[in-house]
Amino acid sequence: MLITELENEISQLKSTRDGLEEEGHSLKRRVEEQRGHLLSSQQSLLAQQNELEQAHQRHEQSRENYDRLIHAKDEEIGRLQQEVDHLGHTHSSQEQEVVILQQEDKTQSSLNNGENDNEKHDLSKVEINRLVKGIKEKETEISQLNEKNLNLTRQLAQLVVSREEIGKLSQMLLQKDLEIQALHARVSLGGHSQDVMFLQQQLQAYAVEREQVLAVLNEKTRENSQLRGDYQRIMDIVAGKEAVLLKVQQENQRLSTMSDPSGSQEMFRETIQNLSRIIREKDIEIDALTQKCQTLVSVLQAGDSGGVSSNQFEELLQDRDTLKQQARPDTEANVAVANVAEANVAEANVAEANVAEANVDADNDCTSTLSVDYSRLIHSYEQKERKLGSLSHELAHVQQTISQLSSTKDVLLGKLDSVAQSPQVTPLSAALTSTAQRNQEGLRQELESLRALLSERETMIRTLQENNHRLCNSAQVSDSEQRGQAEEARQVRERLDVLQRSVREKDLLIKTKGDQLTQVCVCVCVCVCVC
Repeated sequence: MLITELENEISQLKSTRDGLEEEGHSLKRRVEEQRGHLLSSQQSLLAQQNELEQAHQRHEQSRENYDRLIHAKDEEIGRLQQEVDHLGHTHSSQEQEVVILQQEDKTQSSLNNGENDNEKHDLSKVEINRLVKGIKEKETEISQLNEKNLNLTRQLAQLVVSREEIGKLSQMLLQKDLEIQALHARVSLGGHSQDVMFLQQQLQAYAVEREQVLAVLNEKTRENSQLRGDYQRIMDIVAGKEAVLLKVQQENQRLSTMSDPSGSQEMFRETIQNLSRIIREKDIEIDALTQKCQTLVSVLQAGDSGGVSSNQFEELLQDRDTLKQQARPDTEANVAVANVAEANVAEANVAEANVAEANVDADNDCTSTLSVDYSRLIHSYEQKERKLGSLSHELAHVQQTISQLSSTKDVLLGKLDSVAQSPQVTPLSAALTSTAQRNQEGLRQELESLRALLSERETMIRTLQENNHRLCNSAQVSDSEQRGQAEEARQVRERLDVLQRSVREKDLLIKTKGDQLTQVCVCVCVCVCVC
């Protein structure tokens, strides 16, 4: 029964081993598939990293441009304030001159009135009318300048308040640009040249921003190539780990063959059969010795009651010698079998310990390496997702800035159309408008392409995470199956230990029976001597 059970267990172990081999092949195929998915996902991650870096650099450059623009606007506002103050002083001096002229006219008219009333009456009247008109014009001009001064004061106060509002900084800057351009048109004699210059500056700003976007794209491309190199290095490490795992599996098979020198289960079955046969032979010898002991005891009892003949004693001595000679090779064979069994058990234990240690080391190394790699990849994926979110926010901010700039451009162009008088300004504004529209359309297309690329990268990242989870689950299942196989091997080893203990017990029983037979022979000899 025990041999049958062992054979059944051996067949079960073989089937389990075949299943494990099939599972190993399936795991290899899955690893190859995961490698392909990892390659594609790494490429997408590299592209997303490039886009993130580009957006970050573009954001920094936009902030620097805004700071420079604010500083320039502050300087221009101060200069305009100085011009307004200068105009105020100029108008005050003109008012004083008008008053002096009026007084002089009055005195002169009073002096000349007595001398030439008739001749200069018409001339003084015309002069007075001219002076009155000039005074009215000066007064209207002074009132206009005062209104402008008040408007400028209010605008300066609004600008100071708007500096404290960081969220509305861009919009307020655009409004102040419009107001400053209007003041330039009213104060200076240049007319519409400053509006044209402003449009040219806006176009230059668009061109600079586009150059910055291209620089960010180049930087992201460089980082993409670097990440590809890192991914290739990781794949080389994974290939090295797979080679180490294959080597460990080969070492495991070699240790298994060392634990079973014949390399087959037939030798193991034959050894078990030999042990069973030896046990049966020992049982037969024990029964024979028991019968002989009983015969000797009966002979001794008969000798005590009625005496024993010398022939019977000689037969008993011959039987004792014969039994000793028969027991000696059996004892030696038993000792040799026990030594061989102990040596085999020790070798099997050492081989199984080596195999278990190698399996544990291989499993620990592979599992720890794979878990570390997967955790690192998952962590990097999460970081990339967070960076993608921040990139989307930055892209939205950039798009808002572009829309604000386009609205500013439309306002400026509308103002140019409303105040344009010379035929040379219209073609220039039309050319600037078309150039700005083309630049804006190019920027919009680039933003759309970036959004599409971001969505593709997010989809690939999610797919890669799912594949990683499946691979981790497969590794856990393989570990559980290997533990089950180790448990079955341990049970087989325990059964072998039980068989070896039974053999040793039989040997002890044989030795005990031999000692009893020796004691009986000694008693017989003593009785013979006494008789």
